[in-house]
Amino acid sequence: LKPNHKCFVICIKAWVRSKHRNAAKNAERLLNRMESLFLDAVNPSERMNNYPFNIVTDCWARSGDKGSSERIETIIEHMEQIARETDNDEIAPDKFTYTSFLRALVNEKVSDYLQKCAAVLQRMESLAESDRQSMKPDAIAYSMLLNGYAREGNAKEVEALIQYMKEKEIQPTTVMFNILLNAIVRSKQQDAATRAEEVLRWMEREHRSGNEHCKPSIVSYITCINALARSRDRDRLSRARNLYSEIVRQYRGGNNNFKPDLSVIGSLLTVIARSNDRDKVAQALDMISNLQDYGLSPNRVVYNIVLSACAQTMYGGTKDDEDSCQNVLQVAVSIFRLLRSDKSLGGADSNSYKALLHVANNLILDETDRLASIEDLFRKCCEDGQVNQWVLQSLLQVTPGAHFWRLVQKDSSHGIVNVRDLPSEWSRNVERRKRHSFQER
Repeated sequence: LKPNHKCFVICIKAWVRSKHRNAAKNAERLLNRMESLFLDAVNPSERMNNYPFNIVTDCWARSGDKGSSERIETIIEHMEQIARETDNDEIAPDKFTYTSFLRALVNEKVSDYLQKCAAVLQRMESLAESDRQSMKPDAIAYSMLLNGYAREGNAKEVEALIQYMKEKEIQPTTVMFNILLNAIVRSKQQDAATRAEEVLRWMEREHRSGNEHCKPSIVSYITCINALARSRDRDRLSRARNLYSEIVRQYRGGNNNFKPDLSVIGSLLTVIARSNDRDKVAQALDMISNLQDYGLSPNRVVYNIVLSACAQTMYGGTKDDEDSCQNVLQVAVSIFRLLRSDKSLGGADSNSYKALLHVANNLILDETDRLASIEDLFRKCCEDGQVNQWVLQSLLQVTPGAHFWRLVQKDSSHGIVNVRDLPSEWSRNVERRKRHSFQER
């Protein structure tokens, strides 16, 4: 009983879907066995084509394994060779094969990967202009390079490539514009927020002119709000609120894809927290009180943003400022108690304690009470195993030298203190993720 062409394809797909750490290697091993059996097949139904090769190259591309791009390049060269030797054009690599190569270069971030991606696209274009129209790069192929530029924060190259695609009569999509928006935010340019809003309007114009595939999505609006959160523009909060109002308008107009979620709320809360408005804590609490309108409940990340707003409230020296500071302090204390008592929130984390240390420093006016509160907060942070480098840095900023060294149980001659210098139980529960999800539960 001899397995046929279809049996091998099914088994190769099974390895690809297995998520096994060696899935790509095992899939390629089966491909090599398949090639030895069917490369010279006489029966047209059993003849090899590029389909199983494309399955394997895509698996390598998505694996992110070191050397994956090199493996795909080797497979492409092999496909070209056997296509010539067997006079079988159906086995030659096509745009899907080369798109996998592009994906691998970007995912693996090999040396000079952006230049290599550009060279691959140029080769695809050259082949398409000769006698292989099927090699013409499509939107997905170009998106690989777009992602690479965006990852480096090179918004200029992303925009230039989108314009180039339009010249090639490839209509930009919502995904591509979102890549551009992400690149603009990553660029950290002073005018990033303004530029992001301009791109959003560009998307709207493209959509109105007949391109059905580039209508701004909720992600487009969130990215623009995130750009405003990093901006220093004086009107950033009003602009962010306008974007949020457009999200709500579209949702209430029947577009369920625009239903506000915690990502949207968190982005606007961040703009509020970083604003110069004296009543920003009240604004943040007002936002939270309206979450139930969308079937949402605040999580730890949302509460931490409110704590950040509290931490950035400063005492101005007047009686009104003193009353305002006391109100904000009470908000911070209430949130802290809620975080520690409500198990569904996961407890106070490093970000919570970092913010609370600054709350205590900025809003507790009596020096003795302030230092006592800071000490109590740090001890609770140690008990909860949430001490990280940011907490240590905040502690250093808000405590006198001698007080700091006593709290970290080190002599002042120690020099720079790192988390690894402290008892390991103090940081046992610190999350190792670089980012916190707004969808955290």
